Amino acid sequence: MIPFHDKVPYGFQFNIWRSQFMTILLLPFAAINVLDKDPKALRLFTRVLIIAIAVAIGYSFFLTKMRGFNPYIMAIFSMSGREFDQEYFMAEGGGRVFGRISGVFDHPMTNGLFLSFSLLFLMTKVNFNKLFKNKLLIFFILVNFICIVIIGVRSAIVGLGFGLVMFLLKERKFNVMFAGLFGLVLVLIILSQIPGMEDFTKSIVDPESSNVKGSSLDMRTVQFEGCIDEIQNNFLFGNGFAWTSYYRLNFGTHPTMLAFESLIIMVLCNSGFIGLVLWGVMIFKYLKLVNRKIRLASHKSVLYAFMASYIGYSTITGEYGYLKYFLIFYSLIYMQNIKNISKI
Repeated sequence: MIPFHDKVPYGFQFNIWRSQFMTILLLPFAAINVLDKDPKALRLFTRVLIIAIAVAIGYSFFLTKMRGFNPYIMAIFSMSGREFDQEYFMAEGGGRVFGRISGVFDHPMTNGLFLSFSLLFLMTKVNFNKLFKNKLLIFFILVNFICIVIIGVRSAIVGLGFGLVMFLLKERKFNVMFAGLFGLVLVLIILSQIPGMEDFTKSIVDPESSNVKGSSLDMRTVQFEGCIDEIQNNFLFGNGFAWTSYYRLNFGTHPTMLAFESLIIMVLCNSGFIGLVLWGVMIFKYLKLVNRKIRLASHKSVLYAFMASYIGYSTITGEYGYLKYFLIFYSLIYMQNIKNISKI
C-alpha cells in the first residue's frame, strides 16, 4: 500500500517498515526455527522466559519504593540520549500511590502489557483439574496479578480482563469465572484500604468517579471524529504507512487525537479502511490457524486469550511496539503444543 500514500515521504515509510520487520518479526521467526530443530530449546526458552517474567515482576515491586525513579531505565535513557520524564513517572496524586511503574521497559504501558501476557502464559502451566496442587504456581500468578494492579496502568487490568474472560469462555470454566470475579472484587477492596490507592481502584470500574487522569469515553469519541476528518481525502488507503509516527516526530501531539491512543485510530490514519479490513483478515486467519493446528485445548484457549488481550489493550492505548511481545509468547506456546503433539 506504500505506493498509494503521499502524505509521508517514501524513504520514511520504507525505513519504518524495515525497522518493524527487524524488531517484530525476526526474533519469533528465528525462535520457531530453533525450536523446530533443537529438542532442548523448548525447555531452555521456557525457563528463560519465566526468569524474565520473575525479573519484570520483582523489579516492578522494587520500584514501588522509588517514588517514580527507575535507575535502570534512567541509565539506559542517559546512554541513548533520551530524557527521563520524572513528572510523568511520579504521577503524584490521582490514586497512583506508587506512580507509573515501567519496570524493565521504557514505558509503563509496555510493562502492563508484558505482565498481562505473563499471567496468561503462566496459566498454560496450570492443571485446572488439580488446581490446589499447583500452590507455588498459583502464588506466582497471584503476585503477577497484584503487580499489574499496583503499577498504575488501568489499561493493563482491562486488557488482562479481556484475555481472562476469553480463556474461561473457551474452557467453559464458568465456576472459575465467577470465583475469579469474586477474587478480583476482594483484591480491589483490600487494595482500596492502602492509603492513596482508593481513587485508583475506584477508577478501574468507573473512570469518572475519581481524579485519575486518562482519556474518557467522550475524549475517545472526539479522537475518532478527528481521525475521520484527518483521512477524509483518502478513506481507502489512509495517510501513509507509519503516518502517526511521522506526525508525532514532526509536529508533536495531535490537536484532537493527542498521542493516537487506539489501535483502530492508528490503523485508520495509517492505512484507511483497507488497513482495517486487513487487520480483520489477520485476526480471522490467526483464529483459524489456532483451531486447525493446536490440539491441546488449554493452549488453544490461551492463544485465543492472547489475541483478545492484545487487541483489547491496543484498542484502548494504541500500538507502541506491543506486537513483538505478543509474537514471542505466541511462538513459544505454539511450538510447545507442536512438540507435545509430536511426542504423543
